[in-house]
Amino acid sequence: MSKFSWNPETVEHFKIESAINALSGNTDFVEDLHKSIQNFVEEDCMLEDDETFEDLTLDLLELVLTSKSKEWEKFHEINK
Repeated sequence: MSKFSWNPETVEHFKIESAINALSGNTDFVEDLHKSIQNFVEEDCMLEDDETFEDLTLDLLELVLTSKSKEWEKFHEINK
């Protein structure tokens, strides 16, 4: 479970980015996703209390890699 609250559209964006990179044969897609999320967090997020950019980056990365995208769910609903 994520420690932070993320905008669903942000999560979905990174899920799609991850899937596109993985499906294109990019064997470094997790590292590339990590860098992309890190850039997003450092540029667009504001820290509160004792948070760090690394905490936010790792939380969002884990959420993206461990949850199914809406598009994945739609695909499997259609193909039942």
